[in-house]
Amino acid sequence: MNDSSYQEAKNQLIKMFNKPSDFRRVIFWYDETQTFTEEIKNDSFDNAKVIIYENNPFSIKTLLEIEDTKSNYLIYFPCKKPSDVENWLLDTLLYSEEYYADVVALTMRNLGLETSKLREVIQRHLSFFESKQRIADLTKKYPVNDSIGPTDLELSMMASLVKSEYPKIDYILLEAIFDVDAGKKYKELEKFNFKDEFWTMVSEQFFYSGEEKIDTLIRSFLMTSVAQNKNLNIENSPLWNKYVIKDSPESVLYFVNAILKKDKRYDELQEEYSNKLRIEEFIKTRGIDTLGFSDEFKTFDRHIIKTITAALVNGSLDFDFY
Repeated sequence: MNDSSYQEAKNQLIKMFNKPSDFRRVIFWYDETQTFTEEIKNDSFDNAKVIIYENNPFSIKTLLEIEDTKSNYLIYFPCKKPSDVENWLLDTLLYSEEYYADVVALTMRNLGLETSKLREVIQRHLSFFESKQRIADLTKKYPVNDSIGPTDLELSMMASLVKSEYPKIDYILLEAIFDVDAGKKYKELEKFNFKDEFWTMVSEQFFYSGEEKIDTLIRSFLMTSVAQNKNLNIENSPLWNKYVIKDSPESVLYFVNAILKKDKRYDELQEEYSNKLRIEEFIKTRGIDTLGFSDEFKTFDRHIIKTITAALVNGSLDFDFY
Protein backbone atom coordinates (compact mmCIF):
# COMPACT_ATOMS: atom_id res chain seq x y z
CA MET A 1 0.00 0.00 0.00
CA ASN A 2 1.40 3.39 -0.94
CA ASP A 3 2.23 6.11 1.58
CA SER A 4 -0.71 8.33 0.57
CA SER A 5 -3.23 5.59 1.41
CA TYR A 6 -1.71 5.06 4.83
CA GLN A 7 -1.51 8.80 5.44
CA GLU A 8 -5.21 9.13 4.59
CA ALA A 9 -6.00 6.37 7.06
CA LYS A 10 -3.83 7.99 9.72
CA ASN A 11 -5.48 11.39 9.21
CA GLN A 12 -8.88 9.80 9.72
CA LEU A 13 -7.71 8.15 12.92
CA ILE A 14 -6.27 11.42 14.22
CA LYS A 15 -9.64 13.08 13.61
CA MET A 16 -11.38 10.31 15.51
CA PHE A 17 -9.03 10.70 18.48
CA ASN A 18 -9.37 14.49 18.41
CA LYS A 19 -13.16 14.54 18.56
CA PRO A 20 -14.34 16.10 21.85
CA SER A 21 -15.18 13.51 24.45
CA ASP A 22 -15.52 13.17 28.21
CA PHE A 23 -13.77 9.83 28.06
CA ARG A 24 -10.61 8.39 26.53
CA ARG A 25 -10.93 6.77 23.11
CA VAL A 26 -10.03 3.18 22.28
CA ILE A 27 -10.13 2.32 18.58
CA PHE A 28 -10.00 -1.22 17.18
CA TRP A 29 -8.58 -1.59 13.67
CA TYR A 30 -8.94 -5.05 12.09
CA ASP A 31 -6.77 -5.32 8.95
CA GLU A 32 -7.31 -8.84 7.61
CA THR A 33 -5.08 -8.27 4.56
CA GLN A 34 -2.30 -6.84 6.76
CA THR A 35 -2.09 -3.93 4.35
CA PHE A 36 -0.75 -1.44 6.87
CA THR A 37 1.22 -3.66 9.25
CA GLU A 38 4.67 -2.29 8.37
CA GLU A 39 3.49 1.33 8.47
CA ILE A 40 1.92 0.88 11.88
CA LYS A 41 5.04 -0.78 13.27
CA ASN A 42 7.20 2.16 12.19
CA ASP A 43 4.89 5.01 13.14
CA SER A 44 3.41 6.71 16.18
CA PHE A 45 0.52 9.00 17.09
CA ASP A 46 0.78 12.19 19.11
CA ASN A 47 -2.62 11.75 20.70
CA ALA A 48 -2.77 7.98 21.18
CA LYS A 49 -0.72 4.95 22.06
CA VAL A 50 -0.49 2.09 19.57
CA ILE A 51 -0.80 -1.61 20.41
CA ILE A 52 -0.24 -4.28 17.77
CA TYR A 53 -2.19 -7.42 18.53
CA GLU A 54 -0.01 -10.54 18.81
CA ASN A 55 -2.54 -13.10 20.02
CA ASN A 56 -2.34 -11.53 23.46
CA PRO A 57 -5.89 -10.50 24.40
CA PHE A 58 -5.40 -10.88 28.16
CA SER A 59 -2.33 -8.64 28.35
CA ILE A 60 -4.17 -6.02 26.27
CA LYS A 61 -7.22 -6.26 28.54
CA THR A 62 -5.01 -5.90 31.61
CA LEU A 63 -3.33 -2.84 30.15
CA LEU A 64 -6.58 -1.11 29.19
CA GLU A 65 -8.68 -2.05 32.19
CA ILE A 66 -6.11 -1.91 35.02
CA GLU A 67 -2.70 -0.48 34.17
CA ASP A 68 -3.75 2.52 32.03
CA THR A 69 -7.37 3.65 32.04
CA LYS A 70 -6.68 7.23 30.90
CA SER A 71 -4.76 7.15 27.61
CA ASN A 72 -6.18 6.92 24.12
CA TYR A 73 -5.30 3.67 22.37
CA LEU A 74 -5.23 2.37 18.82
CA ILE A 75 -5.30 -1.43 18.81
CA TYR A 76 -4.20 -2.75 15.42
CA PHE A 77 -5.14 -6.33 14.53
CA PRO A 78 -3.25 -7.80 11.52
CA CYS A 79 -5.95 -10.44 11.22
CA LYS A 80 -9.64 -11.04 10.56
CA LYS A 81 -12.15 -9.86 13.13
CA PRO A 82 -13.22 -12.92 15.17
CA SER A 83 -16.82 -13.85 15.84
CA ASP A 84 -18.30 -12.51 19.06
CA VAL A 85 -18.12 -15.88 20.83
CA GLU A 86 -14.41 -16.15 19.98
CA ASN A 87 -13.51 -12.54 20.71
CA TRP A 88 -11.84 -12.29 24.12
CA LEU A 89 -11.84 -8.51 23.81
CA LEU A 90 -15.52 -8.21 22.97
CA ASP A 91 -16.47 -6.42 26.19
CA THR A 92 -13.78 -3.82 25.48
CA LEU A 93 -14.82 -3.53 21.84
CA LEU A 94 -18.42 -2.82 22.85
CA TYR A 95 -17.48 0.46 24.51
CA SER A 96 -14.81 1.30 21.92
CA GLU A 97 -14.88 2.29 18.24
CA GLU A 98 -13.88 0.45 15.09
CA TYR A 99 -11.88 1.83 12.18
CA TYR A 100 -11.87 0.43 8.66
CA ALA A 101 -9.67 1.22 5.67
CA ASP A 102 -11.37 -0.51 2.75
CA VAL A 103 -13.89 0.29 -0.01
CA VAL A 104 -16.75 0.36 2.49
CA ALA A 105 -14.85 2.77 4.71
CA LEU A 106 -13.99 4.99 1.75
CA THR A 107 -17.64 5.03 0.70
CA MET A 108 -18.72 5.98 4.20
CA ARG A 109 -16.18 8.79 4.35
CA ASN A 110 -17.39 10.10 0.99
CA LEU A 111 -20.88 10.20 2.47
CA GLY A 112 -19.64 11.93 5.60
CA LEU A 113 -20.50 8.91 7.76
CA GLU A 114 -18.40 7.85 10.72
CA THR A 115 -20.64 5.63 12.84
CA SER A 116 -19.88 1.92 12.54
CA LYS A 117 -23.58 1.01 12.94
CA LEU A 118 -24.13 1.84 9.24
CA ARG A 119 -21.18 -0.17 7.96
CA GLU A 120 -23.14 -3.41 7.47
CA VAL A 121 -25.79 -1.58 5.41
CA ILE A 122 -23.13 -0.01 3.16
CA GLN A 123 -21.35 -3.37 2.83
CA ARG A 124 -24.54 -5.23 1.91
CA HIS A 125 -25.55 -2.70 -0.75
CA LEU A 126 -22.11 -1.53 -1.87
CA SER A 127 -23.00 -1.66 -5.58
CA PHE A 128 -25.63 1.02 -4.98
CA PHE A 129 -22.84 3.52 -4.31
CA GLU A 130 -20.91 2.78 -7.50
CA SER A 131 -22.97 5.43 -9.29
CA LYS A 132 -22.46 9.10 -8.49
CA GLN A 133 -25.93 9.79 -9.84
CA ARG A 134 -27.56 7.34 -7.41
CA ILE A 135 -25.64 8.89 -4.54
CA ALA A 136 -26.71 12.37 -5.66
CA ASP A 137 -30.36 11.28 -5.96
CA LEU A 138 -30.21 9.74 -2.49
CA THR A 139 -28.53 12.59 -0.62
CA LYS A 140 -30.51 15.31 -2.39
CA LYS A 141 -33.89 14.00 -1.27
CA TYR A 142 -33.22 12.14 1.99
CA PRO A 143 -31.00 12.88 5.01
CA VAL A 144 -27.90 10.69 5.14
CA ASN A 145 -25.83 11.33 8.27
CA ASP A 146 -24.64 9.64 11.45
CA SER A 147 -27.97 10.21 13.18
CA ILE A 148 -29.84 7.95 10.74
CA GLY A 149 -30.40 4.33 11.74
CA PRO A 150 -29.61 1.28 9.55
CA THR A 151 -33.27 0.61 8.74
CA ASP A 152 -33.96 4.24 7.87
CA LEU A 153 -30.92 4.31 5.59
CA GLU A 154 -32.16 1.20 3.78
CA LEU A 155 -35.61 2.73 3.41
CA SER A 156 -34.09 5.91 1.99
CA MET A 157 -32.03 3.92 -0.50
CA MET A 158 -35.05 1.88 -1.60
CA ALA A 159 -37.18 5.01 -1.89
CA SER A 160 -34.51 6.62 -4.04
CA LEU A 161 -34.41 3.61 -6.37
CA VAL A 162 -38.17 3.50 -6.95
CA LYS A 163 -38.65 7.30 -6.91
CA SER A 164 -40.89 7.21 -3.86
CA GLU A 165 -42.16 10.42 -2.33
CA TYR A 166 -41.30 9.31 1.21
CA PRO A 167 -38.83 6.75 2.63
CA LYS A 168 -41.56 4.53 4.08
CA ILE A 169 -42.36 0.96 3.13
CA ASP A 170 -45.98 1.66 2.16
CA TYR A 171 -44.91 4.42 -0.26
CA ILE A 172 -42.13 2.22 -1.66
CA LEU A 173 -44.67 -0.57 -2.10
CA LEU A 174 -46.98 1.81 -3.97
CA GLU A 175 -44.29 2.48 -6.56
CA ALA A 176 -43.64 -1.24 -6.97
CA ILE A 177 -47.36 -1.94 -7.40
CA PHE A 178 -48.07 0.88 -9.85
CA ASP A 179 -44.91 0.40 -11.91
CA VAL A 180 -45.96 0.77 -15.54
CA ASP A 181 -42.54 -0.22 -16.83
CA ALA A 182 -42.80 -4.02 -16.58
CA GLY A 183 -41.70 -4.23 -12.96
CA LYS A 184 -38.49 -2.28 -13.50
CA LYS A 185 -38.64 -0.60 -10.09
CA TYR A 186 -38.88 -3.88 -8.19
CA LYS A 187 -36.07 -5.27 -10.33
CA GLU A 188 -33.95 -2.33 -9.18
CA LEU A 189 -34.58 -3.34 -5.56
CA GLU A 190 -33.50 -6.90 -6.38
CA LYS A 191 -30.47 -5.70 -8.34
CA PHE A 192 -29.08 -3.79 -5.38
CA ASN A 193 -29.79 -6.56 -2.86
CA PHE A 194 -32.90 -5.13 -1.19
CA LYS A 195 -35.21 -8.08 -1.83
CA ASP A 196 -34.95 -9.56 1.68
CA GLU A 197 -35.31 -6.19 3.39
CA PHE A 198 -38.28 -5.27 1.21
CA TRP A 199 -40.27 -8.43 1.93
CA THR A 200 -39.36 -8.42 5.61
CA MET A 201 -40.74 -4.88 5.95
CA VAL A 202 -43.86 -5.76 3.93
CA SER A 203 -44.42 -8.75 6.19
CA GLU A 204 -44.04 -6.68 9.34
CA GLN A 205 -46.29 -3.86 8.09
CA PHE A 206 -49.05 -5.93 6.47
CA PHE A 207 -48.69 -9.43 7.98
CA TYR A 208 -48.14 -10.75 4.47
CA SER A 209 -46.57 -14.21 4.25
CA GLY A 210 -47.39 -15.24 0.70
CA GLU A 211 -45.23 -15.68 -2.37
CA GLU A 212 -42.56 -12.99 -2.73
CA LYS A 213 -43.91 -11.61 -5.98
CA ILE A 214 -45.61 -8.24 -6.54
CA ASP A 215 -48.33 -9.87 -8.63
CA THR A 216 -49.26 -12.31 -5.86
CA LEU A 217 -49.15 -9.56 -3.24
CA ILE A 218 -51.60 -7.41 -5.24
CA ARG A 219 -53.99 -10.35 -5.57
CA SER A 220 -53.69 -10.97 -1.83
CA PHE A 221 -54.34 -7.35 -0.89
CA LEU A 222 -57.39 -7.02 -3.15
CA MET A 223 -58.97 -10.28 -2.06
CA THR A 224 -58.28 -9.54 1.60
CA SER A 225 -60.22 -6.31 1.15
CA VAL A 226 -63.07 -8.07 -0.69
CA ALA A 227 -63.27 -10.68 2.08
CA GLN A 228 -64.31 -8.03 4.59
CA ASN A 229 -67.75 -7.98 2.94
CA LYS A 230 -69.20 -10.85 4.98
CA ASN A 231 -72.28 -11.03 2.74
CA LEU A 232 -70.11 -12.39 -0.06
CA ASN A 233 -69.16 -15.45 2.01
CA ILE A 234 -65.78 -15.70 0.28
CA GLU A 235 -64.69 -18.44 2.71
CA ASN A 236 -66.27 -20.98 0.34
CA SER A 237 -64.13 -19.80 -2.56
CA PRO A 238 -60.66 -21.13 -3.52
CA LEU A 239 -59.54 -17.50 -3.43
CA TRP A 240 -59.94 -17.50 0.37
CA ASN A 241 -57.15 -19.92 1.23
CA LYS A 242 -54.95 -18.86 -1.66
CA TYR A 243 -54.86 -15.10 -1.12
CA VAL A 244 -56.74 -13.74 1.91
CA ILE A 245 -54.70 -12.47 4.88
CA LYS A 246 -56.69 -13.74 7.84
CA ASP A 247 -54.65 -12.38 10.76
CA SER A 248 -54.63 -8.62 11.38
CA PRO A 249 -55.83 -7.47 7.92
CA GLU A 250 -56.49 -3.91 9.10
CA SER A 251 -53.30 -2.42 7.63
CA VAL A 252 -54.11 -4.01 4.26
CA LEU A 253 -57.67 -2.63 4.34
CA TYR A 254 -56.40 0.85 5.09
CA PHE A 255 -53.85 0.60 2.28
CA VAL A 256 -56.34 -0.62 -0.34
CA ASN A 257 -58.98 1.89 0.72
CA ALA A 258 -56.46 4.75 0.49
CA ILE A 259 -55.32 3.94 -3.05
CA LEU A 260 -58.87 3.15 -4.16
CA LYS A 261 -60.04 6.62 -3.18
CA LYS A 262 -56.95 8.75 -3.78
CA ASP A 263 -54.72 7.19 -6.44
CA LYS A 264 -55.75 7.67 -10.07
CA ARG A 265 -53.64 4.68 -11.03
CA TYR A 266 -56.00 2.32 -9.19
CA ASP A 267 -58.59 2.28 -11.97
CA GLU A 268 -56.31 0.51 -14.42
CA LEU A 269 -54.99 -1.80 -11.71
CA GLN A 270 -58.43 -3.05 -10.65
CA GLU A 271 -59.42 -3.80 -14.25
CA GLU A 272 -56.25 -5.82 -14.79
CA TYR A 273 -56.71 -7.88 -11.62
CA SER A 274 -60.42 -8.28 -12.09
CA ASN A 275 -59.52 -10.26 -15.21
CA LYS A 276 -56.62 -12.11 -13.58
CA LEU A 277 -58.76 -13.17 -10.61
CA ARG A 278 -61.82 -13.92 -12.77
CA ILE A 279 -64.00 -11.75 -10.57
CA GLU A 280 -66.88 -11.75 -13.08
CA GLU A 281 -67.04 -15.54 -12.91
CA PHE A 282 -66.71 -15.40 -9.13
CA ILE A 283 -69.85 -13.20 -8.68
CA LYS A 284 -72.07 -14.33 -11.56
CA THR A 285 -74.26 -16.52 -9.33
CA ARG A 286 -74.40 -14.10 -6.39
CA GLY A 287 -77.27 -11.81 -5.57
CA ILE A 288 -76.68 -8.09 -6.09
CA ASP A 289 -77.62 -7.40 -2.47
CA THR A 290 -74.33 -9.12 -1.45
CA LEU A 291 -72.20 -6.78 -3.60
CA GLY A 292 -73.41 -3.35 -2.52
CA PHE A 293 -70.66 -2.82 0.03
CA SER A 294 -67.73 -3.90 -2.18
CA ASP A 295 -65.87 -1.19 -4.11
CA GLU A 296 -62.65 -2.95 -5.04
CA PHE A 297 -63.68 -3.85 -8.60
CA LYS A 298 -65.86 -2.02 -11.12
CA THR A 299 -66.98 -5.49 -12.21
CA PHE A 300 -69.20 -5.43 -9.11
CA ASP A 301 -70.96 -2.27 -10.32
CA ARG A 302 -71.33 -3.56 -13.86
CA HIS A 303 -72.81 -6.82 -12.57
CA ILE A 304 -75.34 -4.93 -10.41
CA ILE A 305 -76.38 -2.65 -13.29
CA LYS A 306 -76.63 -5.55 -15.71
CA THR A 307 -78.76 -7.58 -13.28
CA ILE A 308 -81.11 -4.67 -12.57
CA THR A 309 -81.50 -3.82 -16.24
CA ALA A 310 -82.33 -7.41 -17.14
CA ALA A 311 -84.86 -7.63 -14.30
CA LEU A 312 -86.66 -4.42 -15.27
CA VAL A 313 -86.77 -5.42 -18.93
CA ASN A 314 -88.38 -8.69 -17.87
CA GLY A 315 -91.13 -6.84 -15.97
CA SER A 316 -89.83 -6.75 -12.39
CA LEU A 317 -91.70 -4.38 -10.08
CA ASP A 318 -88.97 -4.13 -7.39
CA PHE A 319 -88.35 -0.43 -8.10
CA ASP A 320 -87.93 0.52 -4.43
CA PHE A 321 -85.33 -2.19 -3.88
CA TYR A 322 -83.37 -1.25 -7.01
